[in-house]
Amino acid sequence: MQASAYDPDLVNHASTFLYPFVHRLGGAKQRSRLDSLGERWQPWWTRLGDDQLAHSLEGTAFFLPYVQRLLFPELCHLQEHPTGPKFQNWTRIVRRLTQHGLQAFVDALPCEAVLRLTLDADALAQVSEFDIQQTISWGGRAMGQGKTPARFEWIDLLLFPSGLGFMLMKAKLTEPTPLFSQIIQMNKALQMVHPPSLSYRLPTFRLKASGAEMELRGLIDVLMQGVGVGTTIPEEEVLRFTSAPGYTDSEAGRAYGERCYALSYACLAFFEGEHQTLPKGTFATGEARMLFEFASHVGLGESVDNPMWVPAPEQTEKYAKKHTLATWRCWKAMALRESLVFLATENIPFTRRSLAQVIDTDYLPLYAFSLYQRFQLSVFTNDLMREVALVDEHLRGAQSLLQRFVAFRNQYMFAEITSKAQGSQLYCLLHHGLEIECLSNMVNASVREAKEFYQEQWDRQVALGVKVLGFVGGPMVATYGGVRYFLSTLGPTWIALLAVGALFLSSSALLLLLMFKPRRILRLPPPLPEEDEPPKLLEFPAETATPTSKAG
Repeated sequence: MQASAYDPDLVNHASTFLYPFVHRLGGAKQRSRLDSLGERWQPWWTRLGDDQLAHSLEGTAFFLPYVQRLLFPELCHLQEHPTGPKFQNWTRIVRRLTQHGLQAFVDALPCEAVLRLTLDADALAQVSEFDIQQTISWGGRAMGQGKTPARFEWIDLLLFPSGLGFMLMKAKLTEPTPLFSQIIQMNKALQMVHPPSLSYRLPTFRLKASGAEMELRGLIDVLMQGVGVGTTIPEEEVLRFTSAPGYTDSEAGRAYGERCYALSYACLAFFEGEHQTLPKGTFATGEARMLFEFASHVGLGESVDNPMWVPAPEQTEKYAKKHTLATWRCWKAMALRESLVFLATENIPFTRRSLAQVIDTDYLPLYAFSLYQRFQLSVFTNDLMREVALVDEHLRGAQSLLQRFVAFRNQYMFAEITSKAQGSQLYCLLHHGLEIECLSNMVNASVREAKEFYQEQWDRQVALGVKVLGFVGGPMVATYGGVRYFLSTLGPTWIALLAVGALFLSSSALLLLLMFKPRRILRLPPPLPEEDEPPKLLEFPAETATPTSKAG
């Protein structure tokens, strides 16, 4: 960071990182797999105090009813009861649902519901406090080593029934007076799971409870034990930090878990008149420049002084028009492909407390829901090749993929998920930043075109078969009558039947050769044990169907 870049103090801040993964906690063996986790994971409501629980229950009203049932299936036990003053009645019901452990809580939910679990307090204590050790660089050159103390306030799992899930990790800096540049450094360190290049050096995390040092993917591998597909069930409640390859090195881990997605909030303490003196670079204002550096995890001031990170004027104009939500003067938001950030530049009670609470209860579930839409659409693009283009049963694969896409679109792709005006604006901003609408249109067109193409090909083959059958059937009937009449005086009728049968078999073989292409016989590897088989993504049960709406 250059000396010309002003580095204000943080009045309040928090960052939640969402790690996407493929889980194994679904299907017919869900009960046994949940039992195998022991006491490490609990219903997420258990980590909330009564006041936090009341605010979270109140926050469910941010979503429209059909989205509430998806993200908060526990509400099926609450809607018939009055909320009571400050949601006291609902709080007591939730406490009763969670007091008998994880399995009893899951049994009380609807079939194939979305699950949200939290890491047990004893396990969280082993990883909560840590130091981030990373290399500070400028212009591609290493300038030294930095150490940033931080902690995880909680770690949750958000598990969708289709097989995709997110690990949510809320982190904060632990220094008494943290700086704005430090939260940018923390966000950058907790975002990269796999290095983008061989020469990239990932930060190291030193856990204060055990003294263990590891990269972020090592920590994720430990937390993924018994949760991620292909992982083994932990035998002990104590977290074991080893160098053995885990979930992040698997095919699913590399395909979907290259990085974490950050939702970050920062409230700055500016003195009077400092807004006008901030260096702005190619941006319209200094605040817009700081918002961009916050969202893109570029070092503070580097978009002004470092030529490698100075955006073009056309790009800054695009950020201002299409990626920024600026409804109020006191705070702004920016949504990029890999992050959603809220920057408050006025130190007032709302930005210090209320905004942070709204982000946790309303905007975090909204961001997770949008990310789920994005990743399930990415799964479709992979299945379009794996199940349609690279197999022999093209039409059957295309029909199955189209059915799954329609089910996903009807249950999860909504043009509107909240009645709140500001929430709707943020939802549209996320769809643009994550490129959800563009990807949805592409997948929809590709799947339908593939299905129509192979359907037309099949129809042509059937029509050709009917023509061949008519061409062969007419002479065959006439031949049968003539041969039977001719041989009636020379021999028994079975001779005629034998001749006609031979003619019928030869014509049938010709018909089959014209209708079906020869299929290659593939030598497939032996199947995986059922315990390690990955779930079939995007198989949506009929029990969780919701009203059909136009794709967003």
